[in-house]
Amino acid sequence: MTEVKGALALDTKLLGNAIIELNISRHNVSIYPGNHPIVEKSLNRAFDLFLKLFELKSEITLAVAKDTLIIDGCQLDQHNPVYRDFALCLSQKNIASVTLSKGMTRDELYSFHRFLLENMLGASPDDVHEVFTGYSFRHIRAQFVDYDVFTFAEGEALTNEKTPPLWELYVYGLLEGRLMTEDSGEALQKVSPHELAAYINTVSLGNLREVNYDNVITTYVRKTSERRFSGGDLKKIMKFINSLRPELKRQFLSSAVGSLSSDEDVLKECLGEMSTDEVVEMLGLINEQMLIIPEAIKNILDKFSQMNKTGLESMSYGNGLIEDDILLSSEITSLLSDANFKSFVSDTYQQEIQRILQFNEHNVNREWLKQFLPQMSSEYSDRIFSDIILELLMNKVISEGLASEDRDFILQNLKEQGVQFVETGQFGQTLKILRTFEALTADSVNNAIVSGVLEYFYSPDFIAVLIDAIKIMGRTARQDVFLLCECYGERILLPLMDALVDEESQTMRRFLISLIAGFGDSAAGEAAKRLKDGRWFVIRNMLFILLECGNDEYLKKARSCCEHENVKVSFEAVKCLLKALDEHGVQALRKYLHSGDNDLIKKAVFLAGTYRVAGVVPDLIGILRKKAVTGTDLEEKIPLVQALGQIGDTRAYDALSNILKTKSLFFRSALEKLKAETVNAIKNLSLKETGGPGEKVLGTGH
Repeated sequence: MTEVKGALALDTKLLGNAIIELNISRHNVSIYPGNHPIVEKSLNRAFDLFLKLFELKSEITLAVAKDTLIIDGCQLDQHNPVYRDFALCLSQKNIASVTLSKGMTRDELYSFHRFLLENMLGASPDDVHEVFTGYSFRHIRAQFVDYDVFTFAEGEALTNEKTPPLWELYVYGLLEGRLMTEDSGEALQKVSPHELAAYINTVSLGNLREVNYDNVITTYVRKTSERRFSGGDLKKIMKFINSLRPELKRQFLSSAVGSLSSDEDVLKECLGEMSTDEVVEMLGLINEQMLIIPEAIKNILDKFSQMNKTGLESMSYGNGLIEDDILLSSEITSLLSDANFKSFVSDTYQQEIQRILQFNEHNVNREWLKQFLPQMSSEYSDRIFSDIILELLMNKVISEGLASEDRDFILQNLKEQGVQFVETGQFGQTLKILRTFEALTADSVNNAIVSGVLEYFYSPDFIAVLIDAIKIMGRTARQDVFLLCECYGERILLPLMDALVDEESQTMRRFLISLIAGFGDSAAGEAAKRLKDGRWFVIRNMLFILLECGNDEYLKKARSCCEHENVKVSFEAVKCLLKALDEHGVQALRKYLHSGDNDLIKKAVFLAGTYRVAGVVPDLIGILRKKAVTGTDLEEKIPLVQALGQIGDTRAYDALSNILKTKSLFFRSALEKLKAETVNAIKNLSLKETGGPGEKVLGTGH
C-alpha cells in the first residue's frame, strides 16, 4: 500500500502502481532498444495506469525534494526504494517538479525517459532546460531549480523555512559534480559549520572524486583566484571537519590541507592568525587520519622550531616558542624534526608511496582477474542479495521477529527483483523465490503474509511478462525454464498454448511445444479441443503436441483431420493415428500411395517404413514392380526397398529377389545403388523370419 502524509485525492494504490511501473519502464528503456518487446510491454503498463489516473484528474504533478516525491502537497513514503530511486533521478536533472497532463501519448512517455537518460554531467541548469525544451513535449512540463534565488538579502535569517532546501540542493550538486563553484551565491557561506556537517552526514555520497570534496571546501569559504584562504576560513573549515562522520573526515581534511598547502605565503598568514591550541588540534587531526603532512606545512613549522635556536626575533617560554605573540608548544616545534618525521613517515612507507606513484596499469597481466569478473556484475550482486533475503525469510525466528514495515519492504523488494530476474533471463532466481514462498505458505503464520506475493507472481500480467522473456531468452536456460513451468503447473499451460498459436518462428514453436508437452495429458486434452480451429497452422501445432504427449485416446482424435485440405495438416494427423495403431491411419496412407502425386507418394512411403505399417506392404510391392524406364525410375525405387526392409514382412521377398536378378546396360550406376539397398532389406527379412529382434508392426495386410 502506498503511504502518504496528508490527504491525497487520487487513488493511492493506483498512483503507487503507476509510479512503480514508470520507474520500471525507465530502467527498461536504459537497457533495451525502443522497439524491444520488453520495453513496449513495460511502457504500455505504465501508460495504461496513467490513463486511469487521468480519468480522475486531468493533470498529475510530481514535486521533488531531494529523494522524496510530493503529490498534491502530500509526501509519498520515503522508505519505498522505488519512489526514492525515481525522485533521485529527477533531482539529478535539477527538476523541481514534473507535470503529466491528459492527452499524453506513449511516444511522449518514451521520449521523457530518453531525456532522463541524457548524460549531462557538469551541465548548467540552463543547458539542462534547453535539452528538455528540444524534446518539444506537449503534455509533459518540468520546473527546474532556479539557483539565482540562492542569494540572501542582507540581514535575512538563515532559519527562513525556504532557505535550507536551496543550499542543501546546491551542496548536493557540488558533491555530485553537477554544479560549478563559480555559480555560488552567498547562501552557502552563511551556513554554520555544524549545520553544513549535519546535512552532509545524512547524504549517501557513494564514490566521489577528490575534486567534488574540493568544490565544497573552496565554495564554502569563497576561495577564488582573487580571494585566498584566511585564518578565519581555516578555523571555519576545522569546525566543519570536526563535526563530520569519521569516514568523511579524511576526504574533506585531505582536500582542505591540499588547498591550504598550495601557497606557502597564504599558509603562513593562516597559521599566524590561529592560536597554538588550534594549530595543535589541526595537526592532531592530521595525525589521527594518517595523512601525509604536506612539505609546505612541514617547512613552515620547521622554521618556527629553529627560531628558538637563533634567538634573533623570537622569545622562548619554558619548552615552547613565542612567535608574534603566538605560543608554539614543544609538541609543535619537535613534531616535524627529522627524527619525528621519519618515525611518522618511515622509509619503507615512503618507498611504498613511490611504488604506487610509479605503477603503470598497462603492464599488469589481467588474465587472472577474468575469473572474478562475473562476481563483479550487478546480476551477481542481485542474486546474492536475493538468496540472503530468502534464507532470512525461511528462518522462522528471524522472520517472526521482523517489524511489519521491514517485512513489507522485503516482500516489495522481492517482487521487483522477480520482475528484474525474469526480464534479464535469470529464470533460476525467479524459481527460487517461488519455491521459497510456496514453502512459507505451509506455515499458517506466514501464509497470510506471503499469499499476496504469490498472487502477484501467479497473476496473468506477470505470466505474460514471463512468457515474453521465455520466448526471447528461454532457450539459453532450458532446464530452469522447464522447472519454472513445472512450478507454475496448469496456470501457465493456456498462456503457453496461446503464445504458440501466435508464434511465427519455427525454432521457437518447437521450443514452446517441448514446454507444453511436459504437461502430459493436460496438454493433450487442451490440444484436442483446439483441433476444430479454422486456421490450418493452429491445427498443425495441436497435432504436434498430440504426437509428443498424447495417449491413444487423444491420438485418435486426429481422425477428423486426415482429410484436411492442407497436406501438412493431413500428414500430421496420419502420424498420430499410426502411432496409436489405428486402422484409419492405414487407410489414409493407402490413399496417398495411390494418389499419383510423386511428392505425396514419397511422404507416404517414408511414413510406412517409419511406423512399420504391414497393412500397406502389397501396395508398396505393387509400386516396386512397376517397370523402370530411366535411371531416375530405378533410384525412386530405393525408398520403397528401404521401407519394405524396415517393415520386415516376408511377402516382399520375391519382389526384392527379382531386383537382384535385374540387368541394365545403360543405368548400371543407379541399378547398383538399388541392389545394395535390396541386399540390406533382404537381410532384415531374414532376421525377422528367423525370429530376430523386432517391433510390433501395424496392420496385417490383405
